[in-house]
Amino acid sequence: MKKCILLTLIILFLGMTVASAHPASLVNATYDKEKKNLIVSFVHKSSAPASHYIDQIKVQLNKKDVIIQNNFSQEAESGGTFYYKLIDVKAGDKITVTTACNKMGKKSADIVVK
Repeated sequence: MKKCILLTLIILFLGMTVASAHPASLVNATYDKEKKNLIVSFVHKSSAPASHYIDQIKVQLNKKDVIIQNNFSQEAESGGTFYYKLIDVKAGDKITVTTACNKMGKKSADIVVK
C-alpha cells in the first residue's frame, strides 16, 4: 500500500514538472540588410524567469552554426529580444533561429533574406 502511494506521488510530481515546462510559444526573426542586424524576439511566459527561461539561442546561416548564446535567465516574464550582427548575409540566404527552454522544448523560426 505504501509503495502504491509513493508511486502515485512520484507520478504526480513528474507530471507537474513536465506541465510547467514548455518551449517558447512564438519565435520571430527579422533581418535588417542595411544595418546587417538580426533581431530575434520570443514569447516564453514564465512567472519565474530566473529559474524557467530560454537558456539557449542558436542562429544558423544556410544550415551552419554562426551564433550559439547560452543564457542564465530571461529578461521578462513574457519573453525577450536579442540583436545580432551578421555581416556575411546575402539575398537568398536562409537564417534559422532555434530557442531552447532550460526545462524542456525547442522552438524555431526560419527566414529567407530578400
